[in-house]
Amino acid sequence: MKSKIFTGLFLLLYFVVLPFPYWTFNLREGLFYPIYSRFLKYVAELLQLNYSSQFLSDGALQYLSLALIFVLSIILFYFLTKLRIDTSKLEKTLTFLYKINLLILSFFMVKYGLDKLIGGQFNIVEGNLLHKELKDFSKDLLLWATLQSSELFNYVTGGVEIIGGLFILNTYTRKLGLLVCTTSLLFVVLLNFSFDINVKILSLYLLAQSIYAWGAYYKNLQNLLLPRTEIIVLDKESSPHQLNKWVISFFLLFLISEGVIQHLSSTKDRPEWAKSYEVIGENNYFIHIHSDAFIIEEKDGVFESNAFQVLNATPTKLRFKTTDVVQLILSDSTSIYWVKNQDTLEIEVIDFSHTPYLQDDFHWTTEGSLGVK
Repeated sequence: MKSKIFTGLFLLLYFVVLPFPYWTFNLREGLFYPIYSRFLKYVAELLQLNYSSQFLSDGALQYLSLALIFVLSIILFYFLTKLRIDTSKLEKTLTFLYKINLLILSFFMVKYGLDKLIGGQFNIVEGNLLHKELKDFSKDLLLWATLQSSELFNYVTGGVEIIGGLFILNTYTRKLGLLVCTTSLLFVVLLNFSFDINVKILSLYLLAQSIYAWGAYYKNLQNLLLPRTEIIVLDKESSPHQLNKWVISFFLLFLISEGVIQHLSSTKDRPEWAKSYEVIGENNYFIHIHSDAFIIEEKDGVFESNAFQVLNATPTKLRFKTTDVVQLILSDSTSIYWVKNQDTLEIEVIDFSHTPYLQDDFHWTTEGSLGVK
């Protein structure tokens, strides 16, 4: 019981200080991280760590935070064990930790599932990447771009994550939900480590949450995996830790609110001016106007990126400023021009609509995928 209490305490504390946004309450850095971050950065400076002031996923601050929470959990658990608490109160503590961590796991599973279904997890690839050669992609960027290109993959995996997250809320479907969550998270962890995706700690944390949730069925699983002579029935055991119906109701409303508010806050149509152009009369010279307000110049396969500020945007003119240089993209009925410094270059839009990457096709036969008629 003590090991379960310590593990549950550690998982809960790590979630509390995680700077995960809560869109419903307009808390973009979580509830406690703005306060905790001061102490975290003080310790980082004390240890002379080389870190970014921004809390990056898998960054130095996150590893330091993980270590600090582990130490804090040890200290709190030590004082908890020194108190003369009877067994019934320890069981109530364990029940509380189990239920709250179960809700945390459900929150992340449903949240990431909704992101896949309604958008928010994978960004649309823009011209600068569509024009990049395969050899120049890093493994993580290549995987990220590949996953977002398939609607079927996102719908299926998103639906599976939502089903798993919802099923664990009910005692009658919890074992199936945990099986779905654990399998899904094992796949996510494998992808993150195989392709060097910078969400390794979070994916391992969620996998640990799912394994912790299986703890309530440890004896049952032990009998199933290491059976003796008697017949083992997995669902024979009564389901423990029933969640209150009001808790589930408010929790579901919160999940719906998170998904809707984030979608409305973050979803935006790509600006009309976000396009890629080829410079006419020049060899291998292109410019990509990114929707995040970056102009990316590509010449002979070399990319140079600069942030810009939009000064004026109309259907025929984009006026923007990079550092101290004001640039223009002007168009009329027949031509498009890029005005930079004292140079005026004629450009034309690159049409990516027919590229194979953007065709979310499906073929039953090899001949169909090869275009054989």
